[in-house]
Amino acid sequence: MTEEGNGVYEVVDGSPEPESARPSFDFATMGRGGVPLVIDNGSDRCRAGWATEQDPRLEFESLAARYRNRKLSADQILLVGGSVHSDPMAKASIRSPFDSGVVTNFDAMESILDYVFTVLGCVDERVDQPIVMTEAVCTPYTSRRNMSELLFECYNVPSVVYGIDSVWSYYKNTGSLATDGLIVASGATASHVIPIYDARAHTEHCKRINLGGTSMDEYLLKLLQLKYPAFPVKISEWQTRDLVHNFVYAAEDYDKELGCYLASENLAHKDVTVQFQFPMPTLDERTEEDIQRVADRRREQMKKMHEMAARKRQEKIEQRVQELEELTALREGREEMDAD
Repeated sequence: MTEEGNGVYEVVDGSPEPESARPSFDFATMGRGGVPLVIDNGSDRCRAGWATEQDPRLEFESLAARYRNRKLSADQILLVGGSVHSDPMAKASIRSPFDSGVVTNFDAMESILDYVFTVLGCVDERVDQPIVMTEAVCTPYTSRRNMSELLFECYNVPSVVYGIDSVWSYYKNTGSLATDGLIVASGATASHVIPIYDARAHTEHCKRINLGGTSMDEYLLKLLQLKYPAFPVKISEWQTRDLVHNFVYAAEDYDKELGCYLASENLAHKDVTVQFQFPMPTLDERTEEDIQRVADRRREQMKKMHEMAARKRQEKIEQRVQELEELTALREGREEMDAD
């Protein structure tokens, strides 16, 4: 493991390759291990694709659920991404690999990597593509070591490079790290302010602010719960996140927009009504004869249940009377018994 000096760490399995043996970045060699596979391993969403393409091939939520549904299959079912919300039985098994932006649950991380490699066509025993993966700012050594162990031991990748996504984005937009600047990176769980000078990212002077995208989700959920305490449907966290992504926006001038928000000409197109799912009422299409037949059957069942309960009570009384007689006879014959 070597530090590149700009927040990027490289881990190579084995000795370095000579210059002539390094893979080309030609799209034709993508399926034969020539093109690096880029994984934007975010705590909210995971993106994966090839280094030669502009857009990622995959984008999904960083969630995994492994559970059993005996109605569908006797084996375990694995769901990754947004599909974890499709089955109510998977709700209790939903896991995220991250804790405050750092990978800690490597079982869930392995499930996500299995999904990424399988969908991108890496179905062999080993993954021949070099891996480029993002990580959180100032990731602990234990987390990076476990991630490297997972990639090398489980997938046999040839090499992996770790880096901070915001630093790479700064390099992409400026063309180099020679230009001094200040990175403000807003993530799902926290925001970071990273200074760039002397041609490197100085993570030792980084500032972490515990305010991110999930903070808005939690705040909106609290507002909805306070405003609608008697709401007939329980609003889940992923539904609140969907509301934030679809309807929330950043105001350019907060005070000005707040002052004219309740004006009639603005309220017409800014008032949003969302229809939540609710169970449709079922109509009783039975005839009077059917209803009477069901009522008679129910009365018969109740009568049988009362008779069974009365019979059990009588049997219990007779059993206790018998026990009382035996104990009384034992007490009366106590003088005739010996000490043993």
